[in-house]
Amino acid sequence: MAGQELSIDSLQLNGFQRAKSEAEGFGHQYYGPDMTVMVSDWFLDTHCFSLDKDRSKGDTVVIKFDPVGHPKYVDVSGTLVLDRSTLTMRTLTYELRDLPDGVPIARPVVRCISPKSRMACGCRPTGRSGRR
Repeated sequence: MAGQELSIDSLQLNGFQRAKSEAEGFGHQYYGPDMTVMVSDWFLDTHCFSLDKDRSKGDTVVIKFDPVGHPKYVDVSGTLVLDRSTLTMRTLTYELRDLPDGVPIARPVVRCISPKSRMACGCRPTGRSGRR
């Protein structure tokens, strides 16, 4: 949800979702990580990071991340693409994991606009649904 973030404490307790209020039409709102979340102790402790050597070529470093074990709540996996010389984020691609049955899975792509600005997001549905 643009302009609204969940605290790391909330993400730790409930995952990358929150229940909507009656005024919001009930249901759930789903979220993705930002760089603050990705460098938090909680995220680093609960996700496995690995270098994607096949895709880390030229001026980029590609790091994959996945939840460790079987998350109890909606979680994320994806890739982080960094500039090799500055380690500035170029793109962050993530997929929501462990969604409730029947919820379509979308793969949002988050691009870094500038090192000091917030990230912008666009979504591409993958055509899959259900729990992973």
